[in-house]
Amino acid sequence: MDLKVVEKKDNALLSRTEISFEGIHEKTPSYEALKKQIAEQFKADEKLIVIKHVYPQFGTTKFKVIAYVYSDKAAMENIEPPVVEKEKKPAEKPAEKPAEKPAEKPAEKTEKPAKAEGEK
Repeated sequence: MDLKVVEKKDNALLSRTEISFEGIHEKTPSYEALKKQIAEQFKADEKLIVIKHVYPQFGTTKFKVIAYVYSDKAAMENIEPPVVEKEKKPAEKPAEKPAEKPAEKPAEKTEKPAKAEGEK
């Protein structure tokens, strides 16, 4: 995966570096793969990198990334909302149906006597 820095801006007020990348890859990479690549390129801790957006370009192998690299964990926790990770549930088997009771016979219909002609 090739990542080319398009824009790099130091934001001292928020204690972070805001970086925009353009990249080429067979498919849009995962956030974890991008974090690894950015950590290697900027010699930063993966835990201090936040991927804000990944914009794939339809019909091509290009994509754009906006990422923030924080200087310390306290600054990141003050600014970024907490991430709630989804629990991985084991694949559930279809719920077993309780033993079905034999179908009850519908109540027998009582037939109404046929109406004679002339009666309403």
